[in-house]
Amino acid sequence: MKKIFAAAAMCALGLPLYSGPSHIEKYAQGIPGDKALAAAKKLNITIPVSCREWHIWWGSPYGSEAHLGEWRHWKGERPFKQFFYDKTIEHINPPYGWRRSLNCTGYPLLGPYDSGQHSIIRWQLQTAKNTGLSDLHVQVFPSIWDEGRNMAPIPIFETILEEAARLNYPVIAHDEVQFRRPKISGAQTLKSCIIRTTLFLKRYGKHPGLKKINGMPAYYFINWSHWISAKDMETYFSEVEKTVGPVYWILEMGPEEKYYKIPQIKAIVGPSNTWFRFEPTWGVKPYPWKNLLAQIDSAVKLARKYKKKVGIHVRGRFNDTKDRGEKSRPRIISADDGMFFIESLEKSMKCKPDFLILSQWNDFEEGGFIEPAWDFDGFNGDPYRYCRMIAAALSKTFVPAPLPERGAVDPRMRHKLLGGTEKGDGGPIFYNVKKSPGKVSLKWATEQNNPVKLQVVTDELAHWSPADLTFKSRKLRLANYSVLNRNNELERGQELRFYLPGVTMDAPLTTWLGIVTNVGDMPKRIKIEYRAEHENYRIDSRWARTRAIPQSGFKQKLANNRVLHWMPMYNSKFVGREGDITIIADKKAKPLKIEEVFVWHPAMTGTELPVKEIYQSSDLDKKFFVLVAYDKIENPGTPYLFINK
Repeated sequence: MKKIFAAAAMCALGLPLYSGPSHIEKYAQGIPGDKALAAAKKLNITIPVSCREWHIWWGSPYGSEAHLGEWRHWKGERPFKQFFYDKTIEHINPPYGWRRSLNCTGYPLLGPYDSGQHSIIRWQLQTAKNTGLSDLHVQVFPSIWDEGRNMAPIPIFETILEEAARLNYPVIAHDEVQFRRPKISGAQTLKSCIIRTTLFLKRYGKHPGLKKINGMPAYYFINWSHWISAKDMETYFSEVEKTVGPVYWILEMGPEEKYYKIPQIKAIVGPSNTWFRFEPTWGVKPYPWKNLLAQIDSAVKLARKYKKKVGIHVRGRFNDTKDRGEKSRPRIISADDGMFFIESLEKSMKCKPDFLILSQWNDFEEGGFIEPAWDFDGFNGDPYRYCRMIAAALSKTFVPAPLPERGAVDPRMRHKLLGGTEKGDGGPIFYNVKKSPGKVSLKWATEQNNPVKLQVVTDELAHWSPADLTFKSRKLRLANYSVLNRNNELERGQELRFYLPGVTMDAPLTTWLGIVTNVGDMPKRIKIEYRAEHENYRIDSRWARTRAIPQSGFKQKLANNRVLHWMPMYNSKFVGREGDITIIADKKAKPLKIEEVFVWHPAMTGTELPVKEIYQSSDLDKKFFVLVAYDKIENPGTPYLFINK
């Protein structure tokens, strides 16, 4: 049996980072004439400035240490909660080949990344340190599966602690118990809080990567929803400290004396400009600064009365329209070209706080991120703009950190970010494809690996249909061929078990799966699993098998009310046995037809065409074919499947 070797080669794990000299030299300085940067230099802030929320929930199928087999939290554009198949994560925003369609109002400097990778974590920490931030608050979540007695994701948090210790830049734990409401788990019960925090601080309290303030491990959480009473909070603190000793408790909530007088609390973070998006103007000018400053002043005075340190939470902007926003009430706080952030810092300092907490480090879904990015409200060509502004406000000079290793970064970003072309990078991308008989026209995306050929794959494609009743040596075969009913339908709870003896692999690579059905809502009616490098991984409270997700790919309407779903199978590793691909019908769904199944992988050959924008070939009139471009070292771009019937 012929083996097909993976075209992708991942970089080996190593702590030294790729320096990316051309990138760092290019962005060593800010943009001349940046009024927000000039205004920041006049602030002269001398108190500690921290930043929350450092989200470590991002998952990617790419990267030398990717911890999930799929995209997690990164999604295609979903403005005001609406999903469109022409804006999935595999689509680009023309004309740029590196820029995926994301559910973000900005675009991360590294592209969509995986939170668990050492070199990305190290880059994030070093970037924050170079910004002048005193620390980052890492958001860890009470678990769902055990009444919230554990934290998650622990493997990533422990990697952060190790890297933070190496950099001598310890982090603060942010317990996101505020959003673990009783319907989600038991994390907000007093018993679970005591167990969770005691175990957490007993395990990590003395770790050099965890921040100590006055010799005590710092622990931060929010109580705006009053999920815990003042009485229970005092009991909570007392019980934890009986086991682990004194803790530097940092509480964020509005001014309420019964809470502020709790003796164990060391610091209070009070009202914030985030409040503007909940007022009748919904984040639009004129902002009610007078009312907010009065609330902050009240909180400061109350905290001082009980001898607590006082922090003010400052948000630089907010925009969640690409993910959770509501069209009737978008709640957008504009950056005003960076000046809202400067104004917020200036007004906060007039309240004479002991420290500031900025928001947010890398929440790209809500648009309040500070982590370097290619685009955001107020972008002026400098992806490090907000880092530079913070450093300037602290009378420091920001220096970009060495970039992560190439293999940790989204393959589509590597050429733009790090230069050159290496195996495993994203290949050439084309878009705006128009098909007519015997002819195809297209546009080539820019800022990407240069294409050297376009390939038309026809006979090499792995293909199956219910009409394949007579055994032949096909690449794609169905093991349980009797499962379809007399109408060739897959009934509820049943599954199709495919295997690919003609497409076995020695190493994982991204292949693509095409399914033609008679329904448009296929993603709601079936689940697709496949054999991959990540056979099982943990998502929240369950173990998941690697899945092909139609909402990550493309959808095309065909003749006779049929629909083609064309989707990636990341890190697939077929072995030629049942379980290579399994299509499972939902137990409650109506029967549906699976009319055709296709599999493409980068080693398939076909007719090679030169690089241009208009093509004519007899292969383009065949029943089905895939178009895919390759660069000079055989990195494939996104393949496109066409069906001419």
